[in-house]
Amino acid sequence: MFGRLEKERRETASLTKIMTAYTVLNCCDRLGIDLKEVILIGSEVLEITGTSASLVPGDNLTIE
Repeated sequence: MFGRLEKERRETASLTKIMTAYTVLNCCDRLGIDLKEVILIGSEVLEITGTSASLVPGDNLTIE
């Protein structure tokens, strides 16, 4: 079943999202970070180009 799925073409954005999720979860596991820990979005988000997810400084999010 998975052999066929491994050979299907994927959009680059989809692969980026999958790798981002994998990397974040892996780092949280290694560093012992709780996925429900609240993260404060800083002003640095204003300097990032590309998809912003409509983040604004002062937003509070969890990794979950």
